[in-house]
Amino acid sequence: MVKANVTLLEKEEAKYQGETADLAAKLKAAIQAGRDDLAGHFAVQLEQLKGALARTQGQLTTAR
Repeated sequence: MVKANVTLLEKEEAKYQGETADLAAKLKAAIQAGRDDLAGHFAVQLEQLKGALARTQGQLTTAR
């Protein structure tokens, strides 16, 4: 049971890290294009995703 939980959390962590990198790239591109509306939207999403990643990493640390 514990091993399954660790595996699930590791997959979730990898997913969040990939999404974080993708959103960071989109945010940078929006800023460079002068699209403040899109940049603001991506920034909010990125902060929410970083919070979810931090929670997952905390759970992973506890599970290990």
